[in-house]
Amino acid sequence: MKFDTSIDAYIARIKERLSELSPESALYAALELRCAVEGKMKEYLEPLAHIPKSQKKEWSVLKLGKSIDNAFTIKDKIASFTICFENPIVEIELQYRPVSSRLQEIAKRVGDYLHFPNEKEVGREDWIKELQDLVQEGVLWLEFAEGGDLYGMPLINTKTKQTDVRVKLSGDDPHHELLKRMKTGEVHQLKVDYLPLPKMGRGIE
Repeated sequence: MKFDTSIDAYIARIKERLSELSPESALYAALELRCAVEGKMKEYLEPLAHIPKSQKKEWSVLKLGKSIDNAFTIKDKIASFTICFENPIVEIELQYRPVSSRLQEIAKRVGDYLHFPNEKEVGREDWIKELQDLVQEGVLWLEFAEGGDLYGMPLINTKTKQTDVRVKLSGDDPHHELLKRMKTGEVHQLKVDYLPLPKMGRGIE
């Protein structure tokens, strides 16, 4: 059976493990979250031709975060792109949602739980509760990032002046036709807004 490495599959497994409320399940949820955050960050870096392959293969969340910051330069902001067509008049909005610095911090902290613990750590009554809280908050941030429309920020090729836009679309998404209009060179206007990240609570639905 093929193991599903999509971010949505990771999110589903994290929630399932957390619902079991056992120490073992919390550790498995932490592993799933750590892998998912790394995978999401690589998802943003993989299409970028100017990023060295060695950086794309990194496993360190800290190093992946630095590569993304260098590539996109907006850090903890949502980039909202509104594309306006004139004939007929239609607007579409596409969002790039970052892997927030808070989610990166959580991924690094839950990674510490995946090493062999000492007796002092496991002797604390709140040891697993702290991990569960971290993973619960982390999966909310992960869902937020996965809810964006773009695989990273659109980047302009300085030589060709063309913009590389990578959009997440399902097979029946109506945005397909609108993006075809862009590819054919149809005149359109582009509005860009930079928005703050939402406040994120803890807990799962």
